[in-house]
Amino acid sequence: MDCQNIKQEQNGNLIVAKLPEKFDPHNSRSIQIKNNEYLSSVIRTKGIEGDLYNITGYLIYDLSTFEEIREKLYDIACYICNALEYNLDELSSNQKKIDWNYFLRPIQKERRTEFYLENIPENKPDTVKNRFIPCLHQKWYQEGISHKSRDIFDLGYDARYNRISIPIHSSNGDVIGYKGRSIEDLDEYKYIAYYPFYKTIELFNYHRAIDEIKKKNQVIVVESEKSAIKIFQWGYKNVVALMGSDLSPAQSQKLKKISLNLEIIFLFDADKDIKYILSQVKQLRTREVKIMVNKGLLKDKDSPTDYGSDIFKTILNNYVVPIKGLKNEG
Repeated sequence: MDCQNIKQEQNGNLIVAKLPEKFDPHNSRSIQIKNNEYLSSVIRTKGIEGDLYNITGYLIYDLSTFEEIREKLYDIACYICNALEYNLDELSSNQKKIDWNYFLRPIQKERRTEFYLENIPENKPDTVKNRFIPCLHQKWYQEGISHKSRDIFDLGYDARYNRISIPIHSSNGDVIGYKGRSIEDLDEYKYIAYYPFYKTIELFNYHRAIDEIKKKNQVIVVESEKSAIKIFQWGYKNVVALMGSDLSPAQSQKLKKISLNLEIIFLFDADKDIKYILSQVKQLRTREVKIMVNKGLLKDKDSPTDYGSDIFKTILNNYVVPIKGLKNEG
């Protein structure tokens, strides 16, 4: 986590470290972790205390309160497991009597019912679906999305809010929610959730793509659902989307579990610089990761799919490089 001056004291019973540079550290022993069963921890200069989850939450996600840590605990646990190459599924199988998701139970009970559009806590995904017209909006048709893709992805139209509806599935194919994509790009929110779901543990289109990913031993990762739909339509069935620009620890773990030698190609939108991209993919440092080097082909906030299938193919064949080869690329 980029801490400095890491060393052991008290015959190995205490681990101390200096905070990362971004915190403008002055105390070389600010972080102190006891080498006991619970890894009791404290950041003396910041008033953070608890255990390794608290320390990780503060350093990685800027979290300082118990409530913030609890809300983000699943991601923190996945981050730690990713860093140490642990497999949560294997841990669970070895300790069948332990509920390893215990920290999610309070969240499930107390999850907020905030919606961007309206409060409808009694709705389920299937009942929400009834508000959508099963058709392909003219704008997406003009942008190259076919009626066949509409059928495959079960796209719809919400006339009330002028949005294209997109069902979101879990890894096993169950519908867990719906998102609405704005027709007008000037809308405050490009994507909104009609029904709340925990998107950071899922990858859009994973359940359709997983067989092809395993067959090719390669996965293409993009930001938006729309980009994934286009790429899938162009014949690249091994594509998934983050449903945003951040790669969560849970999504990272899902990718790592597919294969030890899986080739992972990240195609972020043009407004993400190399520094940001590397900060996202560092969780996958033990895998073969490639990223797009733009070199002016795309502009502003362009996605790799905005200029059609030919340009996308050019990007995939000529503008994608291994992270290890970035120095050679300048």
